[in-house]
Amino acid sequence: TNQYPLTLLMAYGHCLSAVAFYLAACWLWTAQTVTRLLRWLAWGSLPLLGLCLLQVANLDPFFKHFGGAQLHDPLVGMLGNPSHLAAHLVLLLPCYLAQGGWWWAAVALSGGLVLLAGSLPAQVIFLAILLTWLIHQEPKWVLTVPLVILVGVLWLAYHPAVLMNHGRFAIWQRLWPYAMQQPLQGLGLGAMLGLSQSVPELATWRHAHNEFYQVWL
Repeated sequence: TNQYPLTLLMAYGHCLSAVAFYLAACWLWTAQTVTRLLRWLAWGSLPLLGLCLLQVANLDPFFKHFGGAQLHDPLVGMLGNPSHLAAHLVLLLPCYLAQGGWWWAAVALSGGLVLLAGSLPAQVIFLAILLTWLIHQEPKWVLTVPLVILVGVLWLAYHPAVLMNHGRFAIWQRLWPYAMQQPLQGLGLGAMLGLSQSVPELATWRHAHNEFYQVWL
């Protein structure tokens, strides 16, 4: 590892995995395959929901006092990060919606957990997926979209603190000169990791916290 930057191969491996997954889906999957996958993903996520309930109840046996002494267990799921947990739950939402029946309880539970996790993007996407599903089932739900948008805008107007960027805008501005060095082809796979190891201001930023920026780099 002293001669070869193996960590840079992570991004390459992720890209190859995405291509392999897409090809496998196109060549091998049928409608029945998708139905079975959604069903097993839904069932397989139940331990995650159970762990989240333990964390909410301050009974987490795994991430107890994660990140230092705290009065309450953090809601971090199995990933150790509340934002990543919220994204995970959003990805599971279509699996629950596809099952119907009592799985609506899982929809409600995951929605509550996304709210408690405090990730605004995840909350917006969760609501968008849910509304899209409802509109697909009953077109009259489209009438609620303007109302939801209006309520969201008014809520943000009175709670601007939720839009705190945690220093990301400054980091994106710092990354701009590097992105413009190779604006068309980028700096190569693993560029952000390399910059974090060579630019002091980026030492704690292993990724750009912006997928479009990450791919551009």
